[in-house]
Parts: sequence; C-alpha cells; structure tokens
Amino acid sequence: MELSSQAFIGIDGGGSHTRALAIDAQARPLESYTVSGCNPHNIGFLHAGDRINEAVSHTLESLNANVTEIRSVFCGVAGIRNSEEQAELAKSLSRFQWACNGVLKIDHDLSIAYEAALGDLPGICLIAGTGAAGIAKGDTGEFHSASNRLPNGYEPGSGYGVGMDAINAGIVEATSDSRDEISNIAQSVISLSHEGNLQARRIIDINTDSLIQLIAKIRAQSGLDEDFSIVITGGLGGSETLYRMLIVEKITALFPQAKIHAPRMAPVEAAAVFALRNSKAEF
Repeated sequence: MELSSQAFIGIDGGGSHTRALAIDAQARPLESYTVSGCNPHNIGFLHAGDRINEAVSHTLESLNANVTEIRSVFCGVAGIRNSEEQAELAKSLSRFQWACNGVLKIDHDLSIAYEAALGDLPGICLIAGTGAAGIAKGDTGEFHSASNRLPNGYEPGSGYGVGMDAINAGIVEATSDSRDEISNIAQSVISLSHEGNLQARRIIDINTDSLIQLIAKIRAQSGLDEDFSIVITGGLGGSETLYRMLIVEKITALFPQAKIHAPRMAPVEAAAVFALRNSKAEF
C-alpha cells in the first residue's frame, strides 16, 4: 500500500464497544482499534471522551510515521441526542491534540449505522445491540429515529433488556450492575432458548416483539410503503441466532413485502467515510 501523509478517522461509539478506523484520502483502510463502549449516558461525558481518545490514540500509534496529519474525525456515538450533548462531548475531546488539529464532527451512532446499512436508499435500519434503536429514511429524504430506552434505563429489545429480564426471572444471577456485563447475559439467554428453556424463550419473544413495535413506529413516522427495505444490525440483530431469526419472522409476518438486506459496510467504515467527506467540504 502507498504511504499517505494524511489520515481521516471514523469512530463508532456504541454501548459495548468503541471502534476507531483510520483511512487515507482514497478511502483505503490504514489502521483500527477497539476499546470498551462510550455511551455518555452510561459512563459520563468525561469518561466517554477518555474511551474515544483511547481508541484513537492506539490507532495513531499504529499508523506509519509518514502519516503526519489527522485531517478530519467523525464520531458517531450512542446516546448523543442534540447539539448540547454534541458540544459537551466535543468539550471532553478538546483535551486531546488530535481533536483540535482538523475537522471534528459528532453525531449519534444511528447516522453511521444508516449510512452503513442503506446509504442513500430510503428504508429502515434497526440496531439491536447493547441498546435498541431504529432510524428510518422516507422517500423525501427526511430521517426519523426512535429508541426503546426508558427513563429508568430499561431498554426492551436490547441486550441490556434481555439481560435484565433474565435476572428478574431468576434464570441467571447478576454479577455486576454494568450495562455491558448485563447485556452480555443476552447470549446465554439465547443459548438457553435454543436448548428449550421456556422462560428464556418467553423473554426472547417479548423482547423481539418490542423491536417489531419499534419498526412499526418509525415506519409510520417516515411514511414508507409496505415494500420498504430494512437492515438489522447490532450485536444481537446482526448475529445468526434465534434472536435474529425471530425478528425476521415477525417482520415478515407483519410486513410481508418488506425487503431484508445485508449492510453495505461496517458502521465504523461509514464514520471514516463521513470524516473524509467532511474534510473535503471544509477545505
């Protein structure tokens, strides 16, 4: 690969993982690194900045010495809801030199999830991971998004929701109050469902029903036709397990004309592409 003097960095900041990817001016991948999640509503804005810096710093350390300029950084971060929260996270990141030298943009991780899923096409991207959220783009190009997160932090349809339901049902014992650790329980619940555990299967059914309700809600908001396109992503939604199978079955039952697609790229790749685009727009 030819060496580049410039790099453009994308951040995919979810509830469980924070991924950084550096690309060159031709959008070729250079280096990447993954650390723990950075949703500021889980760990605070200061700590979220630390997590993002950890991912970026390790990525920069791995870059060839000929990469001398970070031209642009785009952060798609779970939990970012408005311009005030964008500014608060930007303030946290302003402690780090790499965030001050070029273009820095911050948005919700739904923006990069949709770009990775469908690009310019209208449709729906459902994210079922540590959290549960969806984003839809109507035929007019307007975006509509919604989350299943409740004021008390419970999030039906998410890994955290499945984990909390399993703890409350006595299927598993809580070993930590960390959202990440509770979310990880979801995989055990799915395994128990595969083995025929009726309580686990009921939890899976209830949580996938919540996701279908979320899809119906944002589809109605966006005015999409019944033959809409949809991509299902996230740690739970993107894995070939009973959980995804039930989501697909329920989508097909409620929206038989819906077209289920595979994502075009990974969200962190979309974030890096946004960084490259923003750089060209600014300079």
